[in-house]
Formats: sequence, structure tokens, C-alpha cells
Amino acid sequence: MLKIRDERRLIVKVFYGPFRHLRISLWVGHDYLSESILLGMDDQSSLVTPPDVGVTSNKIVLKSGVDPGIVARPSRYSIIWFSIVAAALLTLGIMLFYWHKTHTNTVVIDYVTIPTGVNERQNYPTDFAATAQGHYVYIDTSVPSANPYTVLGGKLLYDGRTIYSGTDLEIVSEVISPNGLHYAYMRYINGNTNIYVDNKLVKTLPYQGPNSATLYAVSDNGKEYAYEYPGSQGNTLFRNNVALYTTGNGIGSAIFSNDLAHYATIVQASPGASAGNIIKDGNNLGSGDAVYLSPNGLHDIITVGMGSGTNGIVKVDGATVGESATDLNSTVVSDTGSYAFTQYERYLITINGKNYRIPTAIPSDCKHSCVNLFAVNQNGSHYIVGDYRPTGGHGAVWDLDGKNVALNGDIMDVAFSNDILYVYRWSN
Repeated sequence: MLKIRDERRLIVKVFYGPFRHLRISLWVGHDYLSESILLGMDDQSSLVTPPDVGVTSNKIVLKSGVDPGIVARPSRYSIIWFSIVAAALLTLGIMLFYWHKTHTNTVVIDYVTIPTGVNERQNYPTDFAATAQGHYVYIDTSVPSANPYTVLGGKLLYDGRTIYSGTDLEIVSEVISPNGLHYAYMRYINGNTNIYVDNKLVKTLPYQGPNSATLYAVSDNGKEYAYEYPGSQGNTLFRNNVALYTTGNGIGSAIFSNDLAHYATIVQASPGASAGNIIKDGNNLGSGDAVYLSPNGLHDIITVGMGSGTNGIVKVDGATVGESATDLNSTVVSDTGSYAFTQYERYLITINGKNYRIPTAIPSDCKHSCVNLFAVNQNGSHYIVGDYRPTGGHGAVWDLDGKNVALNGDIMDVAFSNDILYVYRWSN
């Protein structure tokens, strides 16, 4: 049955309200119904398609094949509403684009103050603190040990909360998970080397002498921890109770993915040597001076040949991305393979193949004596480099995305989390 009615009168009378009106109008326009014809609309305004009616091209036909001779045209209400919706969506899209552009390119600086009460940090500050994602674990010493890599007496702090305090606090090393939610430390006590995760004892090893064992990492879930321990065959890198790699010459350093499923280490060419072979997940990647893993462990960045009298190179996943006849310093790589490294003597930072100039005061100081800090976020859109303990007769110099910025306090470390810049500083 084909009912012909005044669409405008019916829409106004029955389909009141802008959203229901819009829905019906767009439906009508989509099917190219006449503005003066509605198909199958009864007096209760339930919109259905009669079984004997169809729409082909711009003509209304009966499925029985009979042509009623009615030609459909788009509803002007459909065109009006479509224009309104399209304009609104376009305006919203433009607003979102500019909001994203202005907000995502803005770095938010978040200061994290680490309370200190002694001057020991002036001598070995980075040995006694670990930071991540706005969190920190720190050893505040009251009786400095003769060995700068252990502490006798003091207190262990996590985010300002005292975990342990006493005169028998002899801690070898402390680490924090990459998400900052867990911490671990290694302690000499009662003839043993103990490992604690979140202040719970998880491993007891026989004491083998000063600096014989090293704690490297704790995972984001707090269930895995990694350490180096000596044995009859040499030093072994462990993840919990699993031996990952053993070498007779010693392990120069080791780094792990956030979940500790992947690792990379420098196996010393000879005992005490700084350079050696890069071992990643048990595979020998060749010689190198330093290695860094992406948080997911799938990408690596390696510096090779520094201090050899020849050009040093930077490799990302085995491919050369940079070369320098002078110095290659801080290097980082992200989960997507985005990379960055510094060349202070050339006044350059290289991020994903693009060079950025840095203030001359930073590298000129660092040619002699300084402690510099460098950080870049995961996609390489922001970086910061600074000479935070200058020797050139000027104050600290910080370069954030090519612009000079002033950071307040005695800065200990800087790190990005997307567009947030965490600035870790001492309270005294």
C-alpha cells in the first residue's frame, strides 16, 4: 500500500525534537524519497518500507513491476540538516586539531624533591638514588663508608617514606622499576648478600666480598629482579633464579627491558676493561662501548669504537645511524625505534637523523669537568640537555627543545614521560 501525505506537515506534527527530526530527515534523504511522499508511514508515524515498494535510482517503483509514475527527489529538510551537521563536525574537527597541536606540544615540568640531610650526596649522589616516573628510592647516609659503593648507617627512603633506618644499613645497590611502582636493594648482613623487593627478602646469597655482587633491575610488576653474582666459572647474570649469561672476564654493565624478558650486557674484553662484546639475549652483537635497550627490549642502540683513535659510530638495531670523530655520549632508543644521541664537542644532539644545536656553554664545560644530563621523550618530540654543575663561571644551563629554560633547585636528574618532564632535585 502506498500512502501519499504532506511530509512537512507530518514531520512537524509527529516527529518533533531535533534529533528525531534529523534522523528521519537523513533517512528520507538517503533513500531519495520525495519531500511530498512518505512510504509506509501510518498515523502513528512508524516508518517502514512496504513489501511492494522499492527505490531504484531516482524513481519509486512497485516491486510488482508497476511504475506509479512518481519521481523522487532529495528532501530539502535532509539537505538542511546534513549541512548543519557537516558544518558542526567540521568546526569540532578544527577545534580538536588546534587543541591537540597546542596542548600536546607543551612540556609540563613536574618537580620531585628528594629530602636529604647530609653532605654525602655531594660526593656520590647518583650512586645512592634511583628515579622513575616521578618516584624515587634513595639512601640518606649518616655514617659514610670508606667504600663509596656501600653505605654504613643511615636510612632508605622510597618517595619520602622511610623503609629502613639503622646503623647496620650496608647497601650495595638500589634500583627502581621503570614505572616507579616497585623498588629493590641489595644488602650485606650477617655474612650474606640479601636482595629485597619492596622491602621483602627474596634472595639470600653467600657473601663473596665487597662489590662482588650487583643488583641491576626490578620489573614493572615487581616479580622479577636481575643481578650479577660470582661463581666458579666467572660472573653470572641472573633473572631471579635463572642464569642468563656467564663470563670469566666480568660483566661491565647490564640493562633490561621493563618486564626483564630481554637483556643486554657488555662482556669485558679483559677483566676491568670498559669496552667488550655486546651480548643481547644470549646473542653476540659484536664489540661496543655502550648499549641501551628500548623499554620493550625489541630495539637496541650501541656505540662502537670510541677512544680508539678512529671514528666512533652509533648503531640502532645493527644499522649505522651516526658517526663522530670526537665524542658520542648519551644514547637512547624507544619502543618504536626512535633514537637520540649527543655529540658535545660538536654542540649537537641527533634525534632520528635530525641535528639540533645546543648551547656552547654546555659542551665547553664538559670538555673539562662537569656533570651533564640529557633526556628525550619516547617519540623524539621533546628533549632537554643541561650542564647542571658548571665549571665555566656561570650558572646552570638548560636547553629544552632549543630554548633556554631555568630549572629551580639542586638538580639530580631529569627524565621524560611523554610530555611530562620530571625534574628530580635535592632538598638541601
